[in-house]
Amino acid sequence: MNLHIERIVVYGARLGPEDERALGAAVAAELTRLLTVGGPPPARPASVLAAPPVSTATSGAALGVGIAGAVYRGLGGDG
Repeated sequence: MNLHIERIVVYGARLGPEDERALGAAVAAELTRLLTVGGPPPARPASVLAAPPVSTATSGAALGVGIAGAVYRGLGGDG
């Protein structure tokens, strides 16, 4: 599986440059962990992929973990 996320847009959270970098790193690390532990989710047509809302968190890293989980669930995973 090759997943490429070009940009993450977050509304409702004010993140400084350090938190922005931490968010990106956390999304990558958590998606890697979820795909390693849970395996790739069953194939689904791209038209049904949707990530559920994520609550804002106190740090970029925590928000990144939430976003990764939402993306994985949107792909059909149980993470």
